[in-house]
Amino acid sequence: EGIRYAVLEAVRVFESLIGGAVMAEIICNKNRGYRWTKNKGIYFKGYLQAEDGEIWRAEEAIDQLLGIESFEEFRKYLRNIYGVFAIIIEHGSETWLASDVAGSIPLYYTDDSKIIADDVDELLRSAGTYEELDSLRAFELYATSYVGYNNTVYRHIKQIQIGSACRIDNNSTVEIPYYVHAGKVCDRSVEAAMQELYERTQAMMKRVIAAAEGRPVVISLSGGYDSRYVACSLKDNGVDNVICYTYGREGSFEVEQSRKVADALGYKWYNVQYNDSEIRELIHEEEYLDYSNRPDYVAYLQNYHAVKKLKETGMIPDKAVFITGLCNDMPTGFYIPDIKKAEQFGFSNKGAAEYNVRQRFVKFNITEEAERKYKDDILKFLQGMDITVKDYEGFVSALDCIETSGFHTHCYLNMNAVHDFFGYEWILPCWDHEMLTYWYSLSPGLRKGQYLYEKYITEHIGGKYGVGTKKHLNLSAPTPFLDRMKRICGGILVRITYPLGIPLRRNTDVNNFAMFEVELYKAICQKSAIKADRAGVILLLTIFMMERRYGKTWYREIKRYLQ
Repeated sequence: EGIRYAVLEAVRVFESLIGGAVMAEIICNKNRGYRWTKNKGIYFKGYLQAEDGEIWRAEEAIDQLLGIESFEEFRKYLRNIYGVFAIIIEHGSETWLASDVAGSIPLYYTDDSKIIADDVDELLRSAGTYEELDSLRAFELYATSYVGYNNTVYRHIKQIQIGSACRIDNNSTVEIPYYVHAGKVCDRSVEAAMQELYERTQAMMKRVIAAAEGRPVVISLSGGYDSRYVACSLKDNGVDNVICYTYGREGSFEVEQSRKVADALGYKWYNVQYNDSEIRELIHEEEYLDYSNRPDYVAYLQNYHAVKKLKETGMIPDKAVFITGLCNDMPTGFYIPDIKKAEQFGFSNKGAAEYNVRQRFVKFNITEEAERKYKDDILKFLQGMDITVKDYEGFVSALDCIETSGFHTHCYLNMNAVHDFFGYEWILPCWDHEMLTYWYSLSPGLRKGQYLYEKYITEHIGGKYGVGTKKHLNLSAPTPFLDRMKRICGGILVRITYPLGIPLRRNTDVNNFAMFEVELYKAICQKSAIKADRAGVILLLTIFMMERRYGKTWYREIKRYLQ
């Protein structure tokens, strides 16, 4: 392998000397949780894992990758590997990039293929010629809190899409999926599907336990299903060294349900209360805000204060690993529309695109120009994933692929930015690709409304430990009409109370972010960007961070996409 690498390196140098291929500059400096290892033209971060649980890290992972001779072989290797990882391989005149099926360690590259980086700020510091904002993408970030697919707010900076491998060669870039978040549906009875779910969960948990390598496990335990599924499955596999924590408003349904689950499993449990005086100070956590900010998302703050407190007080050991239930509501069917609603849009790629755009931009009335461009994004994406919608099952598969590549990976998975910032590693059991393939292969009837998943938790794994209660749906209003009326009234109150520094206490605000919203409102210069009836923490934080990062005039450029 050493001889092979020396030959390839000699070819690369020779090509550059004679004016041939010029290799991209690689900037990989984020080293807090998972750390980069660089050797023999390979940059690796995270861990690789075989189906039987064997783990490769650092130099061992690089040794695994050294024998790969072609880009197609690289893609084939990725299809059969598990883990959390980002990979950059210099191979002759080519550079190959990939991230795991969740994209949990993002990689960015310039559209002229000159720079690859794990941090856009470092990229811009290295070469400040890529700072031009794309107004369409900036509006996308503003209106939906993320930028989709391989786009960023910068016109000339792209990112690796989840489950894709990228090849850069002679100033050209090609991304090809190695894992598609959609599946071929196979009919099963409820009983057979339940048994298979149990078996798949057991196999997945063996890989999770192997990846934990005996370290203390930390779970952010909410009142929903996903973290309960992970916690109960760990207990079911004999893992006892587990620390659970929750946060927010004391007495909320989230806190009480979390306490019950931890007590039933015999796990340590901590509740970090979010009081007004501490939460309002989040606006001044500049080091974290800069570290976590991405060009496709602004910053994840939901669990930041809790992890900071628990680390400062020594409740979480430095060698602990976070295991999260992040995003399992997506593959288990929470977002699947019924067949009649889907039929209204049509069983075609265009129908799936229109459905997604309508759902995604529901908070704003966007122009026809913007709507057309966002639909084109989806159609191009589905084509790249080789998905053709012809029936209801195909419609659901398309939505699986679209949704997974959207809000879930760009927003929710950024909880890991908090873990990373404080120097912790993470494991993503619900992104085990065998588990995902199982969910995508179920009929819509077993998934819609999380039917099978809820049955498994309430009757099987949760019921076994006496925590099989159904989750509480934290709805703002029982009907769309009442929700609209409530928002109109709330918008009026926002305009009156926020300028006076008075918070609005909502029942849905389980994290007690009301005072933080006031601080954000006061700090925002472009008040016209605030849609008062949607002035919750997500919109306010997005506007605040965009002003902080992109200046105080960005809204003038993007509001043309609003009707």
